[in-house]
Amino acid sequence: MKNKLKKSIRIKSLFCFLIMFFVSCSLVAVPGMELDAGFTIKNGRAGEDRAVAIPNLVTISSKGYSFFAVLDGHGGKEVVDFVAENLHLNFIGSEYFPHNIPAALEFAFKETDRLLSDKEFAKRCGTTAVVVVVTPEGESFIANLGDSRVKVFDGGRLIFRTTDHTPRDINEMIRVMEAGGSIVVLKKDEGSGQQTVQKTLTIREGLLVVLTQATRILQRYQNVKKTIPKCLPDDFSDRNVARIFVPIEGSSDAITFDMTRAFGDFHCKPLVDGERHYWISPEPSICMSRFRSKKRWILLASDGFWGIMDYNRLDFKKVISNMMRQGKSAQQISEALANKAREEWEKCLSEERHCEIDDITVLLVKHPFQPI
Repeated sequence: MKNKLKKSIRIKSLFCFLIMFFVSCSLVAVPGMELDAGFTIKNGRAGEDRAVAIPNLVTISSKGYSFFAVLDGHGGKEVVDFVAENLHLNFIGSEYFPHNIPAALEFAFKETDRLLSDKEFAKRCGTTAVVVVVTPEGESFIANLGDSRVKVFDGGRLIFRTTDHTPRDINEMIRVMEAGGSIVVLKKDEGSGQQTVQKTLTIREGLLVVLTQATRILQRYQNVKKTIPKCLPDDFSDRNVARIFVPIEGSSDAITFDMTRAFGDFHCKPLVDGERHYWISPEPSICMSRFRSKKRWILLASDGFWGIMDYNRLDFKKVISNMMRQGKSAQQISEALANKAREEWEKCLSEERHCEIDDITVLLVKHPFQPI
């Protein structure tokens, strides 16, 4: 009788263990075991932002990998929807996954863009992307394309941030020009808010634009009281911005782009003698550093969040710190951050600045119940 009872207890214990094992593999916020992740999207003028949060990518050969992405579409919803559905599949379908995560990420970005190349809708719309992959060992790999952004914090200390791909980055400016693209300076009319082309830049002039803007930033933030080098026309100001210039075939109009890397936008990736020239590139920047701190938290967001928070110099870290101390979830924190950004956009409108409310996406990934 005792033997039967012991056997029954062992079977029930094994059964309970299996249930706990499968539950812990499927939930996001199990303390000490799984990541806590949450995202919020606030649609603005276009409704073209998307977020992907897969806390446990299960394949035949592996499990326990997490995949997070924020996508900021433009020109239409077709490309951003395609990337949201296919990017993670191309990642785990790569021959490099899971033994070489950076190579798998690069393959996934390029393959996804290649699959878009024969889609009619991908000619005039696209999307930026920022991706974070977390391994079962807690290592993080980051890939970004365009001007969506990731910041990684250890407690309250910033330890990593991605760099936006824009025409104001000198490396990107030169890459675009060498690929046959044009960079122009736009001048904004203060009365109407309309932007017109002031001039097309040469590589030398592009270097001067970057130098001048960098000097002005130093003056603004470090109170450097030195004269700005006389290297640009008198009517060039901080409100003048560098953009990629793309003429519309059969029209006198043109499109300008504030990012230099994106999925889609194949009118900016012309075929010349059978070779594609990437004015706008699908190749991501990949961070191969490994962040393993248990106090780590990672914030992914579209430029609808970063732009307004940077413009108004708002310290979102305090919001996150206070909410983490209160034991709030990543989902609750992402909602608070997105709501704050939306409030700032509405203030912008009420002050009659020339702006439209942008789409806002915030995705937060953290170890659960870690105060900072």
